[in-house]
Amino acid sequence: MVYFRVGAGKVSEEFLKPLIDRLNREASNSTGYRWIARKFTPDFFQVSTTSRARPFLLREFLNIPKLPETAAEFHKRGYDDRRKCIGYLVEWEGSFNSYEINHGEITVKVETEPGSIFNEVHLQMMPSFGELIKALVKGQQLRFRGIITDVSVYVTLDYVDIDVVQRRHERAD
Repeated sequence: MVYFRVGAGKVSEEFLKPLIDRLNREASNSTGYRWIARKFTPDFFQVSTTSRARPFLLREFLNIPKLPETAAEFHKRGYDDRRKCIGYLVEWEGSFNSYEINHGEITVKVETEPGSIFNEVHLQMMPSFGELIKALVKGQQLRFRGIITDVSVYVTLDYVDIDVVQRRHERAD
């Protein structure tokens, strides 16, 4: 089970300053790496009491066991066995279906197994991912990592980050 303590009020900018400075610092030795820089602000780390979505970077500060199963293997489990996996980290792939924006969070709906009844995964995303999510196309393949926070007819993941899967013929050199 994952526990997250919400403080009384916002996290101070003074407390976050060393972390934000480090994340925003230009790398001194970037040989062999490509990236698109993202500028972090204190607002990125603020957790709303009205939203279920949490920043994926907070996941890196937690010691979370990884579930060594694919989404297909997970969905073959019985309902009670799937519920026992709440709190585990997963890394799965699926195809983008749709998204909704509600109450300061974005819910991204992904299908992991076409044609299967229990194949939907809901990714709780921070509003800062809005531009990326709006650019996705239905059917686009995604690789996503997150922590299982609920299991019903679909699986809900939080502390999520996603990558668009590019097949070999799609990669730009």
